Amino acid sequence: MKKAIVVHPSINMLGGAERVSLGIVSSLRELGIYTVLFTIDKTKWDIVRQQINSFQPPNEELFLVDRPLNRPVLIKKSHVLKYYFRLLLTPSLHTWLFSRYDLVISSYGEILTFPYDVVYVNSIPLMIPLNDPEEWVPELAGFKNVYTKLYKILSHIVSKGVFITNSKFLARILYNRWGISSLIVHPPVEPIPGKPVSFEDRRDIVVTVSRIKRGKRLDIIPYIAKYCNVRFIIIGSSVGSDQDAMARLYGLIEKLGVRDKVKLLLDLPRHEIYRLVKYSKVYLHTMRNEAFGISIAEAMSAGTVPVVPRSGGPWTDIIGEKNGVYGYSYDGIGEACCYIRELLGNKNLWKTISANTITRSRLFSRRRFIEKIKDILGSLI
Repeated sequence: MKKAIVVHPSINMLGGAERVSLGIVSSLRELGIYTVLFTIDKTKWDIVRQQINSFQPPNEELFLVDRPLNRPVLIKKSHVLKYYFRLLLTPSLHTWLFSRYDLVISSYGEILTFPYDVVYVNSIPLMIPLNDPEEWVPELAGFKNVYTKLYKILSHIVSKGVFITNSKFLARILYNRWGISSLIVHPPVEPIPGKPVSFEDRRDIVVTVSRIKRGKRLDIIPYIAKYCNVRFIIIGSSVGSDQDAMARLYGLIEKLGVRDKVKLLLDLPRHEIYRLVKYSKVYLHTMRNEAFGISIAEAMSAGTVPVVPRSGGPWTDIIGEKNGVYGYSYDGIGEACCYIRELLGNKNLWKTISANTITRSRLFSRRRFIEKIKDILGSLI
């Protein structure tokens, strides 16, 4: 039987990249390939099954630490250096020395790039130098520079595998910066369960689901709220959030006098998040140059109309660079406010776009992801 290994830092992080990793594992299992998952810490499968539906577990699990690690430990610089380089090299060395695997796959290509047969890139890679106005990974800036230098050296002596990116936006970055051509497979999106809620039964609420971190640009929401007479709800998590960013957000809410308009809700159970998204009329995304944005597509599956920055995967891939068809894109605070007002004040417009968003969201289904990955991996194996 053919054997493959999928390398990922931690499934316990339970984000979009983890859904991708499990989707790749499921694709391999459906192809009849013996699949090994290699992570930093042992996976808490009981919790994963509560959060992520319909996946096939690996045949075998390997890990560096036999206990689950929490997010602060996993993103600490010293642990990144300690663990990630072991993840980077171990599977490929085993294959080279012992012919142990027929296929070595990284499902975290933003860091674990080489020397793998297949690399799925979920976000802006660390090999992109810090010479842009945006600081893509501010908490890892020093490590990022080291990694960039290392990549420049090794990229000349290690053959590149097949690269897969999650958006046209990310594929363009890889090609323009490094000359890397990649296949595009959008990440798997689990639709919000239940029937969509009608316009009449929804509230005049604008909802955002995001980690509370500096690069997410959540601090523009109080400014938008100052000029929009609607309620804004920011749904986040206290685990892994940036305390400085959270303090700044609370400070702006007070400073701009919008405490009655902007609410920050932390650590809600998943069913409550779904309920709030379903009963809101607009989903507001704030991060510029996001590679994809799974939360946007999830909201669209419930008919909640997205308003997103005119940059990154949310613009190029999710709403397809079509303003007013699957949602709206904005360049500034004033424009965002105008679109929110228009959607909430025009029932027929909202209904038309809402129906379009539900149809559009089906392009990002888990089944489509698995079938595309199966086609790619099947041709390689």
